[in-house]
Amino acid sequence: MKIEDMSCIDCAVKNCNKMDKTYPDFCLTTHMDEEVLNEAMECYNEDENRKVTIAAAEVEYENYCKHTRVEEIMDFAKKINAKKIGIATCVGLLKESRILADILRRHGFEVYGVSCKAGTQKKTSVGIPECCEGVGVNMCNPILQAKLLNKAKTDL
Repeated sequence: MKIEDMSCIDCAVKNCNKMDKTYPDFCLTTHMDEEVLNEAMECYNEDENRKVTIAAAEVEYENYCKHTRVEEIMDFAKKINAKKIGIATCVGLLKESRILADILRRHGFEVYGVSCKAGTQKKTSVGIPECCEGVGVNMCNPILQAKLLNKAKTDL
């Protein structure tokens, strides 16, 4: 693999986390376009982004490696005052998503879920090759999931 094709997924050093080692030659941090970094950092001046970032950091600090991810999601949701949680789920994981929804509901959250196959659109309708219908004719539709969760006015 060429060094210019490598990214964080190829890194075992993780110096960006503790800064106690040497960055690898392909590190995105050391090859960062400063303009892109500055644009990203500027977004944290927006109230909603700042609120979410601080809440996420607090949940990490308070519970990292102590709570399950489900507990962390609930802690985060409480910190940002999210009452209605949306779940975009794979149709193959509906059973697990129902379990998650039950846990969230028992903790006082309203839950709204959308399966990836909602809307039942054929894969070929968006240019997916017909051979892909071998595992099912309907496409996964994450864009529709997001639109329906937004329409349902989920907070998270």
